[in-house]
Parts: sequence; structure tokens; C-alpha cells
Amino acid sequence: MKKLTLAAAAAAIFSHSAMAEENTLSIYASIAGGITYASDFCDGLDSCDDTDFSLKAYFGVQPHRNFAMEASYANLGELTGTVYGAGVAAEATAFTLQAKAILPIDESGDFFVKGGLAFWDIDLSAVAYGFSASGSYTGTDPVIGMGLNYNATDHVAVRFEWDFFPNFGDDDTGETNLMNYSLGLQYRF
Repeated sequence: MKKLTLAAAAAAIFSHSAMAEENTLSIYASIAGGITYASDFCDGLDSCDDTDFSLKAYFGVQPHRNFAMEASYANLGELTGTVYGAGVAAEATAFTLQAKAILPIDESGDFFVKGGLAFWDIDLSAVAYGFSASGSYTGTDPVIGMGLNYNATDHVAVRFEWDFFPNFGDDDTGETNLMNYSLGLQYRF
């Protein structure tokens, strides 16, 4: 009976410490560079460039090993094209708020999926025959993503991810499906 009570007490202590480890609050920041691709930006244009470089910065709060909330700012690059001799350009940025589900692979890293809202800004410009026009538009659309973290040290991870912005834009700017592939460094405080 004594052995059973001692075993139960040990199990309770170890399970409590494992649960406390899973629920340790963690804060992290990340910076990443990548490529943005607009799947249907070129529709109706004579020529175009539907791919550009991107830069992103993240800040995250992880209250549990399997869950985090993340805010990011992304410069998604500039897409350009010509139609009937006129040059057109669209430069996009987005601030995102997302919930992130995390599946640890082992101590060396994890897989994650995330989803939330993108608060975007699109600057449009057109130049034709010496005349120019421009406008700035804002809106909100959903964003989803997934990726991998590889823990290089206890505080530094290499992060690869894919973000998808379906129907990015509105009736004034035109809508396109944006995909962003990025590689960056994450620092856990």
C-alpha cells in the first residue's frame, strides 16, 4: 500500500511538472525574407511581373506548447505590368493577426498551421503617354498559412513558411490570390 501511495505521488509530481512545462509563456520575434506570387494578376495584361521579393516581421505570444497568437507586418512587394501601352503597378503591404496551432516534431522543431485576418494596403499607379494616376486602398481579408521551425539553439530557430491570402484586394483594386514563401530567423526571449 505504501509503495502504491508513493508511486501515485511521484506520478502526480511528474505529470504536474510536465503540464507546467507545456504551459510556460513564451514570447518570440522573427524577421523573414521571401517571394510573393500573385496567381491571376497577369490576367488581361499584355505583359507583367507577378512575382516580387517580400519582407516580414513577426511578434508572437505562446502561452502553451501547442498554441500561439501572432501579429506580423509584411511588405509583399510590387507587381507590375502593361496594358495597351500603359504601365500599371500594385504595391501591397499587410498587417496580420493570426492564431497558430503548433505540432512539435521533436526537440529540434515543430510544424504549424495558422489563420486569421490581414489588414492590407494596396498602392496602385498607372502611367500612360505622359499622364499618371495613383490611389491607395485598404481592406481586410482572411489569411492562412503553414510552416516549419527548426530550433538551431534554445533561443534561435530557422523558420520556413507559406502564407495564402485568398481574394486579396477588392472591387476597386481587383482581387488576386497572393502566396508568400518566406525563410527567416526567429528569436525566443
